[in-house]
Amino acid sequence: MHAMVLAAFAAVYLAEELGAPVVDGWAPYAPWAAVGPVVIGLIGLWVYTASQMRGLDRDGRACRVRRVEALASALRWGLLGVHAAAAILCGTLTWVRSLIGDVIALDELLVLSVFVLGLCAIEFIVYPVQRRLRDAMIIRSLDSGLPVHPFPPRGRFVWLWARHHILFMLVPLTLLLAWAESIDRLVVRFDSSTLNRDAVLLVGQLLGLVGVFALIPPLLVRIWDTVPLREGELRDRLEALARAHGVRVRDFLVWRTSGLMLNGAAIGLVRPLRYVVLTDALLDRLDPLEVEAVAAHEIGHIRHHHTIWLAASVLASVLLFGTASGWMLMAFEPGSRAEKIGLGAAMGVTLTLTLVVLGMVSRRFERQADAFAARHLSGERRGGAAVEISPESAQAMAAALRRVAAAHDIIIDRPTFRHGSIARRIRSLAAAVGRKSDDLEADRSAGRARMWVAAMLAGGVILAGLDVALSFGGLGVVSS
Repeated sequence: MHAMVLAAFAAVYLAEELGAPVVDGWAPYAPWAAVGPVVIGLIGLWVYTASQMRGLDRDGRACRVRRVEALASALRWGLLGVHAAAAILCGTLTWVRSLIGDVIALDELLVLSVFVLGLCAIEFIVYPVQRRLRDAMIIRSLDSGLPVHPFPPRGRFVWLWARHHILFMLVPLTLLLAWAESIDRLVVRFDSSTLNRDAVLLVGQLLGLVGVFALIPPLLVRIWDTVPLREGELRDRLEALARAHGVRVRDFLVWRTSGLMLNGAAIGLVRPLRYVVLTDALLDRLDPLEVEAVAAHEIGHIRHHHTIWLAASVLASVLLFGTASGWMLMAFEPGSRAEKIGLGAAMGVTLTLTLVVLGMVSRRFERQADAFAARHLSGERRGGAAVEISPESAQAMAAALRRVAAAHDIIIDRPTFRHGSIARRIRSLAAAVGRKSDDLEADRSAGRARMWVAAMLAGGVILAGLDVALSFGGLGVVSS
C-alpha cells in the first residue's frame, strides 16, 4: 500500500512535467474522469460484498471471503490507474489550479484526495469481511489463552488503517513536496547572473530530504496511536538490550492497534528522535524471549544503520538512473511530443529501477537484522568476543516470524517487496546455528549490498556533479 501512495504522488509529478493534459480537448472532462470511475467501482464493490456476505451467512463458504478480498485488491490497483490516467491524460492538476491557483502542496493534495478517499472507502466497504474473520479467530484465541481485543467500530477501523497505510507515507511525502516547491519559489527570486539556480535548487532539495528523514519520527509516532511501554520487567530487558549494543533510544512505545497488527519498528536516525515501537498484539501473543528477539531485530536495524543505507540506495538510484536517462532525453527536440513521451518513460524507468534496488537491499538488511537478534540471544554484546549461534536463539526469532505470519494470514513461502519470504528468513536463521557470530552469511550479504549502494552513490554523484557543471554552459539535464 505504501508503494501505491508513492506511485500516486509520482503520477501527479509526472503529469506536471509532461504539461498535462497530454490529450488535447480532454481537460474539461478531468473531474469526471477522476471521480466517475471511482464511484462506479465502489458501488460495484459494495453490492458484491453485500451479496457475498449474505451467501456466507447461508453456506459459510470461505471462498466468498477470498472473492471479496480479490475484488478489493483489483479495485485498489484500478483506482491507481484511474488516478494516473486522469492526471496525465486529462490534467486534473491543471483543472484544480484553475480553481484555487498553484498553492504550495494544496493543489497536489486535492488531486490525490480522490485516490486516497477511494482507498479508505474500500476498507469501509469490506469492513464486514474483516469483522467476520476476527470473529472466527476469537474462539481459537480463547482456547489458546490469548487476550482478545474488542474489534473496533467501522469508523475507527478505517481510521486505524488509514493512519498506517496512507498517512505513514502521505505526511512525509507532503512535507518533501512543500519543501521542494518552497525552495523552487525562493530560488527564482535570485538573479541567474550571480547564482546558478539549478545547482542551488538541487542542493536545497537534497537538504530537505535529509531534514525530513531526520525530523519525521516525532510525527510518525503520533500518526500511529502510541504510548510509552510501562515500567516493568519487559521494559528493563529491552533497555538492557539497547545498552548492551550501545544503541541510544528515546523511548520504547506500544502501538495500540486494537489487536489488528503484530509488528515492530525502529524509527529515527538520532537518539533524541529515535523510537522502538511494538504493537499491542505482538506483546500479547509472543512470549518474553520472542518479544526480546523482535526488539533485538529492530535494534539490529539501528546498529547497522540500515535506514541511512536504504535512504542512500534511493538517492543513489535517482542520481544514477535519473541523470543518465535525462541525458538521453537531450536527443529529442525540446518541447516536442517525443520529448514528453520520453520523459514519462524515463521517469517510469527511474522509479522502477529505484524500487528494484530498494527491495534488493531491504531484503538483505532484514536477514541481517534477524541474524543480529540471534547473535544477541546467543550472548553476543558490543565489543565482546564472537559467540556461537545457539539453536534456542535462532528458534526464538523464527517462532516470532511464524507468529507474525499466522496473525496476518501470510503465506510463508510468498516473498514480499521489502522483507522477502518468511520461509527464506527462517532458513537463513537455521543456517546460522552452530556458526560463529562473526561468520554469518547474512552479514556478508548485507555487506555486499552496502558496497553496491556505495558504488552506485559514487557514480550517481559523479554524473550529477558533471551535469551541474555542464549546466553552467547551458548544457546538462538541469538546464534543458
